[in-house]
Amino acid sequence: MAGRGTRATATDFNNIQTIAASVLGVGSGTSGYGQAVSSSPVSAGAAITVAQWTNLRNDLSKCRVHQTNTAIINGLASVSANRGSPWQTLQTITSSTTISEDIRDQYNQFASGGANGNRDTIAATGQSTPGVSINTTTRTTNWGSGGDVSISHTVTITFAGYTPSGGAAISGENHMRCFFNAGGSIDFTASRSAGSGTSKDASWTNMLALFGTFRFRAASCAITGSLNSPGSVNSAQGWRNLTAGGAAVTFLTQASAAGVYAENRFTIQAQRPATTNQLQFIVTYRDADVGDQTGLGPPVDEAVTGTLTTTCTCTRPSGANVDVPAPTGSSTAL
Repeated sequence: MAGRGTRATATDFNNIQTIAASVLGVGSGTSGYGQAVSSSPVSAGAAITVAQWTNLRNDLSKCRVHQTNTAIINGLASVSANRGSPWQTLQTITSSTTISEDIRDQYNQFASGGANGNRDTIAATGQSTPGVSINTTTRTTNWGSGGDVSISHTVTITFAGYTPSGGAAISGENHMRCFFNAGGSIDFTASRSAGSGTSKDASWTNMLALFGTFRFRAASCAITGSLNSPGSVNSAQGWRNLTAGGAAVTFLTQASAAGVYAENRFTIQAQRPATTNQLQFIVTYRDADVGDQTGLGPPVDEAVTGTLTTTCTCTRPSGANVDVPAPTGSSTAL
């Protein structure tokens, strides 16, 4: 490492470039956005060119803008300024720039604290495309009468692989990993409509509408709406908690509102099959209500009527900095 007031070395440059490549490129594990990397390591003892510094700055900038949707500015590096949080400043290198320890320190802090330290962050807007269609599954046959009845279907998400602009081909398995690393999510909504309009129909309509959209991410899950008690969201887990060939994990449970249909549940589970480029979601509608006595006669367990619809979309990382294609989807019958 160079001392303050001295020039940066090839080792210094390469340490920073390694971080940039691991975040922006295919990376491994929890690191990697699956994009082409324009910078490259330099040889020991070789002069580091303006073009090499420019490429490194561009790679680091792409990572950070993807995370913040805020442009990187040119600011002189010094011991007292433009070095750390919020990591939005990188000095532009020209032919007249002396590459000092201050610049090495600025670039290193930007790479380690900014780009790498926030690699699981994606800007709330401007760096993604929401609502990309994956699969829609419907059922119009009445169901749910005659006791505790469950119907379910499996949505299979396939990541086919892609070739980023200016880069090498990305495998299907890495496509899936980079999609989630870069902030992508698989999103679900569910609904019941039309039909006879019974009180049970209304109960299902309301419970499905209430949770809004369920979003499945790399290491967390969330809903845009709310849950009836005792519903739950597995908010601290996501794709990274699944293993290929492992058991399904429940990530969402929505309950019916209190009342005669309180036993009913809607659940979403996820699993990774042995096929390394696929992800599966098991969506279950369970009408556990077995009937309630409404008068002097026996308990009545009416059917659920109308159209059930499960809609799967995704929010994919997109834009000039990071662009990961959406996967495709198919489903078994509901």
